[in-house]
Amino acid sequence: MSEPKSRARAITSVLDDVLHWTVRDDRVSFRSDAWALRTPDGTVLIDPLPLDEALAARLAPVQAICLTGGFHQRASWRLREHLGVPVWAPEAASGLDGDPDHRYEADDELPGGLRVLHPPGPAHLHFSFLHERPDGRAALFLGDLLIREDEDSPLMFVPDKLQENPQRTRETVRRLIEEIRPDMLFPAHGPAILERGTAALLEVLARDDQS
Repeated sequence: MSEPKSRARAITSVLDDVLHWTVRDDRVSFRSDAWALRTPDGTVLIDPLPLDEALAARLAPVQAICLTGGFHQRASWRLREHLGVPVWAPEAASGLDGDPDHRYEADDELPGGLRVLHPPGPAHLHFSFLHERPDGRAALFLGDLLIREDEDSPLMFVPDKLQENPQRTRETVRRLIEEIRPDMLFPAHGPAILERGTAALLEVLARDDQS
């Protein structure tokens, strides 16, 4: 899938080590969101979106670009050329617009200490990244597992017709509650939830059961 036509005009700090930018994505008629994790070894870009070139300096030094799936290539290849950094993509991802520098599988460790989780449902080759923070809190970069319209909106599932296996998505969320109990959630489509992440997952399941 090609890049969104829009470019982000601002980068914001949501935590002292997490940066965020967003665009209204013409390809999906919804917002898309990108994240960057600052580490002592450099910044890791997660599903990066197009942004004004002048803003790229705020991300430096960048050590890697990591994709939660082949469907989130976004601006990765152009940023790789501009920044001279490697791209990490799923091992079995095919039909990409570029050749990844590295491939990963479930349970691998990516740059920045990100651990790869395989939460299928939206697509089989769909991954999330777990960041165990120094203070003991667990941050989860969700990919397409759940989405959120704005700061005042709850998490919700991607419409079933756009998922590969909607029932498995629900099972994945239940498993994350049982096994990970994340404190923070960073969707690929929507703003972050910085507190009570597990409670937010429980709430989306409860609303789903009532529908």
